[in-house]
Amino acid sequence: MHRATRFHSGDKDRRRAGQILRRRIAAFSAATIFAIGVLVAEAVLNERDAAIDRAGTEAANLAAGFEERIRSTLDAAPDLKQRLEAGTSTFSLDGWKSVARDLFNKQQKVVLGESGAIDLIRTDGVRLARYTAAGGVDTATDWARDVPEGILGAARGTWDGAYSSRDATDGIARLYRWRKVLGYPLIIAVGLGRGEVLAPSNLQARIVIGLGIAALSLPLIMMFMLNREISGRVESAIALDEESEKVRNEHAALLSISEELAEERMKLRRMNIELIREKRRAEEANEAKSAFLANMSHELRTPLNAILGFSEIIRDKLLGKDVDRYAAYAADIHRSGAHLLGIVNDILDVTTIEAGKLELREERVRVTALIHRSVITLREQASSGGVHLSGSVHDSGASIYGDKTKLKRILINLLSNAIKFTPPGGQIEVGAEAEPDGDGLCLRVRDTGIGMTGDEIRRALELFRQVDNSFSRRFEGAGLGLPLAVKLTELHGGRLEVISAPRRGTTVAVHLPASRVIWDSSIVPKRQLEDVPFKIAS
Repeated sequence: MHRATRFHSGDKDRRRAGQILRRRIAAFSAATIFAIGVLVAEAVLNERDAAIDRAGTEAANLAAGFEERIRSTLDAAPDLKQRLEAGTSTFSLDGWKSVARDLFNKQQKVVLGESGAIDLIRTDGVRLARYTAAGGVDTATDWARDVPEGILGAARGTWDGAYSSRDATDGIARLYRWRKVLGYPLIIAVGLGRGEVLAPSNLQARIVIGLGIAALSLPLIMMFMLNREISGRVESAIALDEESEKVRNEHAALLSISEELAEERMKLRRMNIELIREKRRAEEANEAKSAFLANMSHELRTPLNAILGFSEIIRDKLLGKDVDRYAAYAADIHRSGAHLLGIVNDILDVTTIEAGKLELREERVRVTALIHRSVITLREQASSGGVHLSGSVHDSGASIYGDKTKLKRILINLLSNAIKFTPPGGQIEVGAEAEPDGDGLCLRVRDTGIGMTGDEIRRALELFRQVDNSFSRRFEGAGLGLPLAVKLTELHGGRLEVISAPRRGTTVAVHLPASRVIWDSSIVPKRQLEDVPFKIAS
C-alpha cells in the first residue's frame, strides 16, 4: 500500500513538473513575441518621426532661401516696400503681381513634390501670392483661412515656426514651416504634402511589419513542438514506471515459487533486460533531443540574424540610393526565409509521419525521369562543393506506383547527404536496377566520401541525430534528411539499407517491393538493356 501511494505521488510530481516547464516555455514565448512586437512598433514610429523631421528641415531650408530672394527684391524697390508696409488701404497690387510672379517663376526650380505649396502672407493675414506644383503661380489676394490665428500672433514675437493643416483651397493636408521676411511685414510658409512625406516611411513600415510577423511565427512553432514533446516524455516516463513497478511486483512473487517456475523467472529476467534497453533508448532519445535543440538554435539563429541585419540596412537606407545593393540584400533575406521554411517543412513532415497522418498521392512515376530531375536539382550544389555527380539507369521501362513528390524527396535527401560528406574531387553516382530475384526495384546512391562506422550509421538513422564530422558543417542541416528518407521509404512499403566504411565511401540502397514496380514489357521484354547515361553535374 505504501509503495502504491509513493508510485502515484511520483506520477503527480512528474505531471506537475511537466506543467511548470510548459508554463515557462509559454511565458518565454510570450515575452519573445512581445519584444518582437515592441521592436517592430518602435521601428515603424521612429521611421515615421524621422520622415516628418526630414520634411520639416527641407521646408525650413526652402523658406530661408525664398525669404532671402524676397528681401533682396524688395530692398531694390523702395517704393514697393513703402506701399507694402502701408497696408491694404494704400497698397496697389498691380506692381506687386508682376514682382511676385517673377519671384515664384524663379522658385519653380525647387522640387516641392506633386502636392507642395509656397504661400506669401502679410502679417495681417492677407495672402499676397501662392505657388503650387499643380496650379503654378497665383497672385490673387485673399485671406489665408488655412493659417491658424495663433501663427499670425506668434509672428509678432518669433521669426519662424511650424504648423500642419488641411488647405482650404485644394483640400490637401500639408506640413508647413513658416518664416518672417526680415525687415518686412511678410511671412513665407512652405508646405509639403503630408501623404508624399510619409509615403516612404509607410512602405518601410509594411516591410518591417511583414518581417515581424514572420519572426513571430517561429516562437509559436517552437512552443507547440516543445510542449508536445514534454507531454509525450512525461507520459512515457509514467508508463515506463508503471511497467517497471508491475514487473518488480511479479518478480518478487515468483522468487517464492519452486523450481517449477524457473522458466517463468527467466522470462521476467528477459523482460527486465528489455526494460533496461528501453530506458537506455529513452536516455539516448533525450540526448538526441538536446542535440537537436542545440543544432536547431544555430540553424534558426543564423538566417534570422541575416534577415534582421539586412532588413535594418534597407530600413535605415545606410547605402543611400544603391538600389542594386538593396536588391541583393533582399535576395539574401529571401534565401534565409526559404531556408527557415525548409527546416519547418522537414519538422512538420516528420511530425505528420510519426502521427500516422501523412497520405500518399499515388501515381505512375517513370524511374529515369525521377533520377534525372533529382540530379538536375542538385547540380549547382554539387558543383559548388567540387563533387562529380552522375546518374545512370537500366532503361527497362520501369515505373514506380507511388507519390512522385515523396519519391523525389527520398533521392534529394540521399544525394544532399552524399554531397555534404564527400570532399572536393569525389564521385557520386545514382542509379536504379532490378532486384536480383527479378521482383522489385533498387534505387542506389554511391559516393566516395568519408564513410561511417557502424555506430555512426545507427546514429545517422535516428531522428534529430547528426554524425559529428568536420565535413558536415559545409552545408546547413537539422539532422532530419536520412531519417525522413527512411520514413518515406517505409510508407511505400520498402526498406532503406546503408553500407559504409570509414574512408571508403557510402552506398545507400532503397528497396521497393514488386507491388510498387511496373515494368513496360513493350520496351524490354526481359527487363535488361544497356545503361543509358544522361547529363551530369560536376
